[in-house]
Amino acid sequence: MVQTAISPILQDRASPLLLAGVEYVVSIFREINDYPNTLEDSLDGNYDYDSDNQIHDWAWPLVEPRLPSSRENAVDKFQRWLGTDQASNDIGQILPAAISGRVETVFIDTTKQLWGQYVPTGIVSLSGSQRQFGDDDLIDLAAVQVLQHGGTVYALADVDPSLLTIPHGVAAVMRY
Repeated sequence: MVQTAISPILQDRASPLLLAGVEYVVSIFREINDYPNTLEDSLDGNYDYDSDNQIHDWAWPLVEPRLPSSRENAVDKFQRWLGTDQASNDIGQILPAAISGRVETVFIDTTKQLWGQYVPTGIVSLSGSQRQFGDDDLIDLAAVQVLQHGGTVYALADVDPSLLTIPHGVAAVMRY
């Protein structure tokens, strides 16, 4: 049942999978699991009563070392492709692309908010730094859409800011 539930989420992704659970259950899952990026390490124990934040704190040291190459590759793509239709730091281009599933990777500045409205015809209306009635945080909306379409989201805090040109808090690499 777990394998069936996570397979669609991890499909066509290179994300590491860290297993957490009591040792015998983790062992059984390893036997049926066919995800190629499952980590050898695992968090062994019963985590039913631990907070998500606590589990994250235990898991992060095991997962984080396996992420930089993907992040660095995405930054490299952005640098090479900025100025083409394959990369953008314009929310007016990024948001419609994210909603249609065309964004492979989005970089977001988690300290910024970009208020505005998105109309399904593809028009983005910006309100600026002050929220107006009916506004959404367009940076958050883009990140959610990228995740829903199987893309990757990186917080700018995880990337050397000198490597990216992100004047409005969001940049993206397109799939096509």
